[in-house]
Amino acid sequence: SGMYGAVYVGGSLTINNSVIADSGGGVYSMGSVTLNNTTVEHNDGAGIRMYQGTALTLNNSTVAGNAGGGVYIESYSPGTPVTTIRNSTIINNAGYGWSGLTLSRYGTTTVSNSIIAGNTTETNPSQDCYGVITSADHVLIANMAGCTIGSGAGNLLNVDAKISSASSGELDYHVLLAGSPALGAGNPSTCLSTDQRGLIRNSTCDLGSYEHAAPGSAGGISAWGNTSQATATRLQFLMPLN
Repeated sequence: SGMYGAVYVGGSLTINNSVIADSGGGVYSMGSVTLNNTTVEHNDGAGIRMYQGTALTLNNSTVAGNAGGGVYIESYSPGTPVTTIRNSTIINNAGYGWSGLTLSRYGTTTVSNSIIAGNTTETNPSQDCYGVITSADHVLIANMAGCTIGSGAGNLLNVDAKISSASSGELDYHVLLAGSPALGAGNPSTCLSTDQRGLIRNSTCDLGSYEHAAPGSAGGISAWGNTSQATATRLQFLMPLN
């Protein structure tokens, strides 16, 4: 936990299947950074801050609950950085002047099959993004105040995402609630094949890092503690469990 954040990137870095949390900031990059199946949450600063960096890629990742904004792109050089966000969830971040996704007037930003919702700033209690998203394809943005989209299709704008505020699983992803407009709203031709957990996505894929799946039936039952027995469902254990 340094003055720049838990992870400082000066060159090029790829982070896989990780949780970056509870630091002064999440990721601070002056280079190129890719996050795959990774959550950046509950940091005191920005979740991800690109300062004169060259490229940021988020795949199946979650940026949530950071106190200095979610993703902040800071650049003073035309053409950089190139920001690509695929099947990711950016929610419930708060900051002074920095929203869920805050973009520089330089660089290009492409967002697809993602959710940006529930983010706030001190000057705007419901600002999910700020700046120009170059291209948005099947993206849910709960509040468009402060940002515009250059081109794209299949977007859900100014709607309630209906996503859990509590995180789940080892990677702290956020599940979609019943009736969420993000369910089945993805573009099958551009959705990533699996979600943040590694679960294969449905043919009608969901927006965000989490893919909803109906629970299946149990394949078997095992007892933990004082026995090593296991049995199929609807059958008794061979020996008593006392």
